[in-house]
Amino acid sequence: MFKHPAHAQQESKLEQTQALLDFALAEICSGVEMVHAAKMTNNKTLSAGFIRHAFDEYKHAQVFNQISKAIAKRESLLGLSRYLSLNAYDKRYVDRSAFLFEKMSLGQFSIFVHISERYAANHFSRVIEKANILNKEETIKLNSILVDENRHIAFSYASSKKFKMTNPIKYFLFSIVEKINLLKRNINDKSSFVYNFITKILLSLSLFSFRIIAKLIDKTFLKNNNNRFTLSSAISRSSEMF
Repeated sequence: MFKHPAHAQQESKLEQTQALLDFALAEICSGVEMVHAAKMTNNKTLSAGFIRHAFDEYKHAQVFNQISKAIAKRESLLGLSRYLSLNAYDKRYVDRSAFLFEKMSLGQFSIFVHISERYAANHFSRVIEKANILNKEETIKLNSILVDENRHIAFSYASSKKFKMTNPIKYFLFSIVEKINLLKRNINDKSSFVYNFITKILLSLSLFSFRIIAKLIDKTFLKNNNNRFTLSSAISRSSEMF
């Protein structure tokens, strides 16, 4: 179906801003996992690294939220989905049953962090590159986040590499498992988008049908009654009650 260029551009801006909000939720969940990992490990150096990672994630989430709000106001965007804590479970950013560090060894946890951070950084880079909604200051802030993410990737890679040297077979198997899990999360995320899209279409059709029915009732009422009071006017007047 053909879309007016202005409408298509607005949809693109909405999609990009929504992606920033999604990043914010993912960063918060990552920070929660890192804090718990810091509490679980007996290695003080490792614990400090996890805490620094968590601080970065919380800082990033705040930046994503601030920028998305600024863009929404600047571009007059409507229809943004504000993410609630429940969405963290729906999008599988966190597990209801247990924290990651409770289910995984340090080696597996390092592999998970490395694969997830690398994917997120690549996805984030693509969003920045195609974004026509960012001003110069916002672009600088988001690029600074990429610097932090690349540091996270380097540290997790170094840790997973140590695991690979001592457990090459487990490293291979864990890597396959995490890549499959990442694929499942992406499919689930896309399915959620399709579901929301279908819901919006059905809601729009319902409102359109209601308007047609209201007009038909108005016409029928006017034929049988010379009174100028119509269903449409009744609906508009009902707003005075609130």
